[in-house]
Amino acid sequence: MQSRICCAFALVVCLLAGAAEGTVLTFDFGGVNTDPIPAIYGDHVGNPAYPQNPAYSYGPAGGATPNVGVVYGPLLRLAGSPSPLDPSRIFGDLSNVLYRDRFPDPETGILRITLIADPGYLVSLYSFDIAAVFNSVTNSGEDLPLRSIMIFDHAGDSVYSLLYDPTVTDPDSPLSTYAPGTTPLRHKRFEWPGGLTSRSITIRLDLGQLITIGGTKVDRVGIDNITFGEFLIPGPGSFATLSALGLLAATRRRRSPR
Repeated sequence: MQSRICCAFALVVCLLAGAAEGTVLTFDFGGVNTDPIPAIYGDHVGNPAYPQNPAYSYGPAGGATPNVGVVYGPLLRLAGSPSPLDPSRIFGDLSNVLYRDRFPDPETGILRITLIADPGYLVSLYSFDIAAVFNSVTNSGEDLPLRSIMIFDHAGDSVYSLLYDPTVTDPDSPLSTYAPGTTPLRHKRFEWPGGLTSRSITIRLDLGQLITIGGTKVDRVGIDNITFGEFLIPGPGSFATLSALGLLAATRRRRSPR
């Protein structure tokens, strides 16, 4: 009897957790350099009501997220594989990277991507990569600082915030907003193993630090490999069942002979 209660308890826990599936936005959509990101790339992946272009592909570790939509901020474009498309714009060791065009708009210098869960679901952000441009023609690159790297939930509250600190210049430091752009070619990963979870999640990279009197470098930092998953929000009945099973299991443990 006790083993059946424990199994039932574990089953309810699994149901409450939901089927965690993930999508990895690798920005492999058959585009070439400077192509704008298609609005439907990554949108409700695996949902037949949102058909994907056959040319679209995602990371090998990813799966379906049929209940999560994606909204891209303006002026986001593709930097394709560094060779042979454009050897002068290599974003670290990444390929098919999304970057923010330098042309101005009301949010000049902001790279923004929002993941929006359908009603009854939550979305969890797990990781993404950034890197700065290395020019293989001139054989030069530089580590570039962002003004801030922030994640917001559906209410607009910050759930992660990393602000520029002029005393932290090592691009490999977790306290640094610098994107690596020098050799050895590499990227920087921001990762949350437990996920940042809400009804919507917004990634906001402020590249305003890279706007100078002589011009702008906001198109020299790119983002890639955005990994996220979805979860079904459990109903009140599930919580009641879980509580009842937990209480029953605890009672039986107290009554069991030593």
